[in-house]
Amino acid sequence: MKLCWLLINYFKEEELVSFVREFLLDQTEGDIEVRIADNGSYKPEVLDGLLSDKRVRIDGNGTNLGYFGGANLAFQGYQLEHGSFPDLIVISNFDVEFDKKNFISKMQEEVLKSPFQILAPRIRNRNSLSEMNPYYSERISISKLNRLISITAFYPLYAIYQLLHLVKKNVSSSGFEGKSDGPFYAIHGSFIILKREYFESGAHLTFGSFLYGEELFLAEMAALHRLKTGVCKSIEVIHKEHSTTGVFKSAKHMRFLHDSLVYIRQNFFKG
Repeated sequence: MKLCWLLINYFKEEELVSFVREFLLDQTEGDIEVRIADNGSYKPEVLDGLLSDKRVRIDGNGTNLGYFGGANLAFQGYQLEHGSFPDLIVISNFDVEFDKKNFISKMQEEVLKSPFQILAPRIRNRNSLSEMNPYYSERISISKLNRLISITAFYPLYAIYQLLHLVKKNVSSSGFEGKSDGPFYAIHGSFIILKREYFESGAHLTFGSFLYGEELFLAEMAALHRLKTGVCKSIEVIHKEHSTTGVFKSAKHMRFLHDSLVYIRQNFFKG
């Protein structure tokens, strides 16, 4: 089985290299290729040190393309080199942890027998251990989308929203015990698993906004191409959330989020 793992670096090359070596390359079962999109590096030679392993490729020249922009560039690099789709594609952060011994083989086994084309593992917040999937069980309403667009247009209001959201998330004790594994509308963007059917259906990773909103974009791609999204409850990932972006988004990042929400509304919620 061919597995393509897409990672995006933005001035965190030492952490990325540690993740690749510790969690990916040591798991030799299966046919894995790691594609790294370099959106910006302090020390590009640190990333280049991975190239001694033939399973690693680096795409990009340090231009910041955003999360899905980088993932799309790296995946296009895979396609140009191989001329075909891999069986599985993972797009993940590298601030995640999982069982180093058998995670990849178990993930492949569970994903292949799943009825869903877009999947995620169970993702737990490292601090609160709260569940981060599903991101949305059902499609976001246009009224909620408009409300988020309004909130992200004014930073003091958005700062209050972030605080309330953080409190709500940390007191939540929701879990998957006794619950369905899907289908759901959207999964958390920190760890995404795509079967090759995603691309064979005509769906793609060309997200027309810079940052944030990738979960909604992927969900709308699924709806357009009649794909299903679910969670593999038997595989688990711990997410060290906010290790790269901080707990609270700045006014600059709020504008990125605002622009992405507007893009989602204009392209997928017409009429």
